[in-house]
Amino acid sequence: MGSHFPFLNVFLVLVFMRCGKDTYGVFVEPVDPEELPDYHDVIEHPMDFSTVRQKLANGSYPTLEQFEV
Repeated sequence: MGSHFPFLNVFLVLVFMRCGKDTYGVFVEPVDPEELPDYHDVIEHPMDFSTVRQKLANGSYPTLEQFEV
């Protein structure tokens, strides 16, 4: 179990706002496996900004360790 960080979601939202600028929209949505069929063979834990936002909104990151995975 990771250490409890009660303001983790607030912290992550602030970090995301500061660092989450994707000028070309490459990381806005999950990668479409039909467009890049080998992507998930290369990237074991894919993540995109819409998924991060959704996870932040529903409290999926109760600890910093869970955000790092």
